[in-house]
Amino acid sequence: MGSSQSKRLKEPSISSSSSHRRSVAPGSSTPTSTSSNNYRTTSAIKSRSSFIRPSTSNTTNNTLSSSCSKQQQLQLQQQQSSSSTHSLTRPPIFTGLQSNSFFLPKNWQAEDADHNLHFALKQLFASNVLSLALPKFIKNACIIELGCHRGSWILDMATQFPECQFIGFDTNLERLPDGLPVLPNVSFQVGNVANGRLPLEDESVDVVNLRAQNSFMDHHAWRRTFEEAHRVLKPGGLIHIIEYNYKPSGSVLIESFTETVRGIMVSLNRDTDRATKLGAQLSSFGFQVIQSISKKVHYGSGEKLGETFTGVSLHRFEEMSSILAPAMGLSLDDYRHRVEMVVAQCVNTNSFLTWYAYLARKVSSTSPPSAGFQV
Repeated sequence: MGSSQSKRLKEPSISSSSSHRRSVAPGSSTPTSTSSNNYRTTSAIKSRSSFIRPSTSNTTNNTLSSSCSKQQQLQLQQQQSSSSTHSLTRPPIFTGLQSNSFFLPKNWQAEDADHNLHFALKQLFASNVLSLALPKFIKNACIIELGCHRGSWILDMATQFPECQFIGFDTNLERLPDGLPVLPNVSFQVGNVANGRLPLEDESVDVVNLRAQNSFMDHHAWRRTFEEAHRVLKPGGLIHIIEYNYKPSGSVLIESFTETVRGIMVSLNRDTDRATKLGAQLSSFGFQVIQSISKKVHYGSGEKLGETFTGVSLHRFEEMSSILAPAMGLSLDDYRHRVEMVVAQCVNTNSFLTWYAYLARKVSSTSPPSAGFQV
């Protein structure tokens, strides 16, 4: 998104950016927010002369009256100062790049999104995997990750469990890690389950892991993922999935943009609510869910975790720009600007993202037919 930064105007406030010409819906040109209310309060109290009437008399014959007058004036000054400070110095949760991104993390474009997502999820769930999966990480266990990308999870786990063998798969070489330190128990391969089989023997894997892949997977890709996971897992082997459900709210702009994105995903046979349905879908393919957890992350929590997931959301929309921008009829710059406005409002309204973690055990020797798959 760095390419769009230099082209944007610097507005003085969130409220002014909210009425920018790039609003999502006709009715969203003036979305309400806590920020805009505060700026209106600021303009209302800027002039102190409207609250405090300075004395014009140089002498007085009533000392008590003068004392009371001074005390009242001092009290008024203190009340005004307190009110003014509350409105004028309300600190932003994050240092912004400009008014449209007033609540966005500083320099988020330069951060490694995959690396940040890995450690944010590790902190959110207090581990890299759910607790009931840990007994599987024993000597010579085979652990694979689908959609490993830069390998943050694989490399972290391989360091923690050096006696296990780890294989990371992704759809092309460009997405696989490059130039990272070589670990003897880690390898990376190109593999796309949607278009074929993994280069692995039947019943040869102990754990299959995948995280945050739903944005890139349609119904067919998920069906093939469940089928291949069931094929390569040993009897009693585990599949471990972490996914998020993106349905923020809090302003007209947020909700309009979200519904637009969800509609585009539906047209591509992608289910943005799949995270809430994975338990039932795993059962349809011969897996038994043995552990599941959901966690909410508030964008405007003011904590490092909320800031990290804000950056992750921005990066994810950037990854989807080639699909979403044309579908919305926006240029790339306009799309990026719109995304920043929406995510900034998610922070300002303290909207949240819900993450779901599932751990399921392979319980049947043969995979049920695909017809049992519930989309």
